[in-house]
Amino acid sequence: MAPERVVRIALVSGAADIGLDEEETAEELAAELGEEARMLREDPEEWYAGFVAAVPEVDRRVLERPEVREIAIAMFQEAVRQGAVGWVDDVLRLGRPWPFRPDEVVADVSFHHGEEDTNAPPQPAKELAERMPGSRLRMYPGEGHISVFDKPIKEIVEGLLNP
Repeated sequence: MAPERVVRIALVSGAADIGLDEEETAEELAAELGEEARMLREDPEEWYAGFVAAVPEVDRRVLERPEVREIAIAMFQEAVRQGAVGWVDDVLRLGRPWPFRPDEVVADVSFHHGEEDTNAPPQPAKELAERMPGSRLRMYPGEGHISVFDKPIKEIVEGLLNP
């Protein structure tokens, strides 16, 4: 790692408390996500319909756009092309403690979060921002987990390039 090389960080819809079921084994998680991956590969339209139905209306409006639907299905299918191993690994890693404390972060950190985000609820992001000295939290009223990428993304990237 080279923390001296990282000067700015933008977390968008991050810092989720993913709520791992502590009684669920890695094998059970692999079976569950393996079934999701199989469904996604075999019937992407049905899988996507279920995915879209489970998000808030603000995100649903973005996901129902044909160009977004096409890109999202291709992205999800590529992610599970070889099975759910990577997905399982991601979930397990997200549930582990970080190898550093938030108050040790010296980079310029900005958090960007939709107030309507149900995938990564805002509260953990708020708590994490409070624990990182000098960080900034920007909440976007009326935005969700996906819609926050639709409108404010230009502002977020400009903040990284032109602090």
